[in-house]
Amino acid sequence: MVTEVQAPTEAIQEILKAQHKRVLSFTDSVSRENLEKAEEIEMKKKSTKKNLVAAADGSKIAAKAKETYAKRLKKQHRSKKAPKKATMT
Repeated sequence: MVTEVQAPTEAIQEILKAQHKRVLSFTDSVSRENLEKAEEIEMKKKSTKKNLVAAADGSKIAAKAKETYAKRLKKQHRSKKAPKKATMT
C-alpha cells in the first residue's frame, strides 16, 4: 500500500520563489561584477592610449628641442670664427 503525500502547493511555490530570488540576486551580482571589470578595463585602455599619445608628443617635442639646440650650437660656432676680411673689388 502506497500513500501519496500531497504537499501544500503554496509552500512549494514559496520555496520556488525564494530559490528564484536567490538565482536572480546571484546573476545580478555576477553581472554587476562583470560590468565593473569591463569598465575598469576600458579605463585602462583609455589611459594607455593617452599615455601613448603623450609619449608620441613628448618624442616630437624632444626631437624639435634637439634640432633647435643643434641650430644654436651651429650659430655659436660660426660666431666664434674669425670675421672675413673685406675685399676690394
